Amino acid sequence: MTTTPTKKAAPRRAPARKADPYDSAFADLKSRISVTKALDLPFRGGMDPEKGRRHFAEQAAYWRSFNEGREDSGRLGLDGVLLEDLYLALSTRTSDEAAPFLLNLAARIVQIVKSDAEAGK
Repeated sequence: MTTTPTKKAAPRRAPARKADPYDSAFADLKSRISVTKALDLPFRGGMDPEKGRRHFAEQAAYWRSFNEGREDSGRLGLDGVLLEDLYLALSTRTSDEAAPFLLNLAARIVQIVKSDAEAGK
């Protein structure tokens, strides 16, 4: 009885890893940060920084109200959400207080870039 040699199976290849759309967004962000000089500016500027803070607080309240109306009618958009987040961050008294709001804003922006990259825009 003769045995036929069995063919060795080719090693299985792992499927190609799909590029994470966040990678390109973060790479772009890092390149922009590295070429931008650090701004040596106070968080609040102007002749009356408190007046500016109050203005931004009013704008944050306006956009919050506006967005609630949009949401109730099913027409909420990123434009209003981003503006509300930005004005909320600017209405704080210090950069330490603003940090969580700014990070939230940055996360939303990165998510927009990722969604656009996934959609092929």
